Amino acid sequence: MRFGDRATREEVGLVYRSQTAQTMCPIALSLDEIGDRWSLLIVRDALGGARRFGEFRSNLGVGRNVLSSRLSKLVSLDVLRMQPASDGSVYREYVLTEKGESLRTVMFALQRWGEDFILTSAASRR
Repeated sequence: MRFGDRATREEVGLVYRSQTAQTMCPIALSLDEIGDRWSLLIVRDALGGARRFGEFRSNLGVGRNVLSSRLSKLVSLDVLRMQPASDGSVYREYVLTEKGESLRTVMFALQRWGEDFILTSAASRR
């Protein structure tokens, strides 16, 4: 495929994945791990203090199946861990690990970029 050729969504995904698998680019590899919208929003909410499934669900308005999948993935990647609820109830809570906490600077940078370029641009179009 050459630049400018039309590609199906599947073809683009296959090219992207095969290129990423062969690269040692830390940005591409990081995005493969946690770069989807819901995972980043879960991390954002966890940094803001959300801990329980219901909190994430009500904050994000995401379907149970998607949320469950992303939370499981973040636990398997050691970004979150599960622990007994802090109030002593039978519930379990999701808490950030050291690896998850280290995303704080990334999330602040992304927030700042959005404020500087996305919100500012949207406000000027009104």
